[in-house]
Amino acid sequence: MVETDLLALVDRQLISAEAKTTKTLGKNRAERMDAARKRVLSAKLLVADQIALATTQDSWERLSVENMKSAIDAETWDTGAAPRLRIVTGLGTESITDEFAD
Repeated sequence: MVETDLLALVDRQLISAEAKTTKTLGKNRAERMDAARKRVLSAKLLVADQIALATTQDSWERLSVENMKSAIDAETWDTGAAPRLRIVTGLGTESITDEFAD
């Protein structure tokens, strides 16, 4: 089963987002990779242009971001172009950051 926390259409770009209150996709590599694969499958089914990882924390764990990049790179994209990975931190604070991970 896959799900997405938020779908947004911004400037003709479909964004599939995962929103968390933690800075990690899982407690270990297996959990992180499973979560990353699910995010990627959701984005593929939706033909999303971007996958966003959003958190209330001030940063994402480096390994979670790397696992997401690996899962994106491992997938074959029907459109020929992989979605861009967008990292959003500081949700609910005055210090929100929003940047691409590539």
